[in-house]
Amino acid sequence: MKLRWMALTKTTAAVILLCGAVAAGLSLRAEATAEDPSRGEISWHEVELRANKFFVSATSKLSVTEGLSAAEVDIVADVPEGEPVAQVGEKLTKVVVESRLPFGKREHAEVWIDEESNAVLQIEKLVTGRSPYWKRFRSIHAGYFIWRAAPGENQNGLNPDEWTRRSEKSEILSGYPDGEVATTDTYALIYRLVQAAGIPPTQPEETILTAGKTGWFRVSMTDQGIQERRANFTRTVGDVQEQVEGQVKVKAFTLHAEPVGGEEQKQDLELLGLRDNITLYLDITSGLPIELEGHAKSIGRVRMRLRSAVMREDYQETQDE
Repeated sequence: MKLRWMALTKTTAAVILLCGAVAAGLSLRAEATAEDPSRGEISWHEVELRANKFFVSATSKLSVTEGLSAAEVDIVADVPEGEPVAQVGEKLTKVVVESRLPFGKREHAEVWIDEESNAVLQIEKLVTGRSPYWKRFRSIHAGYFIWRAAPGENQNGLNPDEWTRRSEKSEILSGYPDGEVATTDTYALIYRLVQAAGIPPTQPEETILTAGKTGWFRVSMTDQGIQERRANFTRTVGDVQEQVEGQVKVKAFTLHAEPVGGEEQKQDLELLGLRDNITLYLDITSGLPIELEGHAKSIGRVRMRLRSAVMREDYQETQDE
């Protein structure tokens, strides 16, 4: 099966997919080892990607903060139905995605990952603009428990906690492999893929467990070698900001997905609008996601390019060989 990517909304799907590339529901634990300490590392704190197609554009800004105290975070400990995948540990990683989409639509998503078990604990998503709503997903065995809120009549100007159209339900996906946990979701995909590849980027041996609409899939990255791609982005290191422009060396990875439940499982894995022949290009020295490209329904080939990057405080640039 070729990897498919989910549009962020049913309406204007062909346009909104342009801000794709920042998300999925995975199960890979990419961690540093004594033999290979660069695995599991990322060089950046924040990246912003942008796509342009047919005179419209969309941007997504992804930020990662590690080592947060769990005591300061509102993670739901118990759910009305289902078993939470993991208890909340002492330290958490927070992944935040801010997306500016066409026609005034905005999305804010937060993903909380337990650093001890590496499991995704909770996801919150707020959509504003046309058809606004708020959702909280608490990871449970084989799926999620979901709370949803939307404005009632004459409530569009109110805060989400004042909205009265509310519902909750559990959602179980088929084919879940016992003993594994999802360690990212749609909005944390770039973070997990870059983390898996490490610095310098290398093909991970592990596969990634990710959720489709109704079932689970294993995603793998295949190394396609070193290439050159055009770059034009602002890089910030501490107090120093510079413009990176021109051809840069990248490691190209194609993404592939196989249904865990075999051929009988419905092929419904879609991630952020992009479908088929997905390729991720990572800078060979920093691991920055320089570009992501793939096919999208109705509009063809789409490229998302890096526009800005804020590097980690301990980042030190190395020269490629």
